[in-house]
Amino acid sequence: MAERNTDRIRYRYGICLNDNCEKCKSKEVQEIPARKDFVCQNPECGKPLRECPPPKKGSNKKTFGIIASVIAIIALAIGFTYLALSGEKEHPEEVEGGGTQPEPSVTIVLNKSNLLLKEGESESLTYTISPDGNTDEVEWQSGSPDVATVNNGIVTAMKEGVSTIIATVKGHEDAMAIANVIVTPQDQGESEKGEDSPKTEGPKSIDLGYATYTGGTANGKPDGNGIMEFKRDYTLKLGSNEYEIKAGERITGMFRNGQINLATWYQRNGNETIIKP
Repeated sequence: MAERNTDRIRYRYGICLNDNCEKCKSKEVQEIPARKDFVCQNPECGKPLRECPPPKKGSNKKTFGIIASVIAIIALAIGFTYLALSGEKEHPEEVEGGGTQPEPSVTIVLNKSNLLLKEGESESLTYTISPDGNTDEVEWQSGSPDVATVNNGIVTAMKEGVSTIIATVKGHEDAMAIANVIVTPQDQGESEKGEDSPKTEGPKSIDLGYATYTGGTANGKPDGNGIMEFKRDYTLKLGSNEYEIKAGERITGMFRNGQINLATWYQRNGNETIIKP
């Protein structure tokens, strides 16, 4: 306390009130010897000062210490963030909880999605499993064995109709691929046909614009067992009935002279609807 009183005797303290003075703008407390004029020490100012208490000793050091502490904390935070991100890049397989990311899902793709066969004919289906190098076995199943059978990928047509062949990767129930099988009857002799009977042309693919038809044909029209795969949304009118078919859906069944006789509509939501005129 004695030292503070001595300072008060030896010096006076004040702040400049001239708004145009840099020392005023910075709110600097000026220390003026007691025997000198109590005016601003800025050579460009020189205005009288307003007396104020002397600044507390060590305040600058304390402020500097606080600033240094804040800077140190920020630096540590940046360092920890960098290390965390580096660790993620070096170990991308690690996930929360100390585990690892699941193995890539297994998928299977068949070389054909549609088979057109006549009764008694056979054709082989081949497959590709991803990821490459997968050696799991494939299980085969026919949706209608009375129409078409399958043995290790070899499909045999039994009788006229429509069936599906399902290939599943053993141990991976979600890894599944499906091929549609359309079986048409063997060509009949001309003597067995009436003069007005349509000319059978066998299984073909026909672009209908709104859908692609694959199956039996006669006189260039769908005739027999076949599948319609819709390329765009379409309103199908059968007699007094109307069906709103969405792109990607399909109709499988019996066709006569270009018209649906009786078929199943397979919808994207998993529903199956029998449709007929």
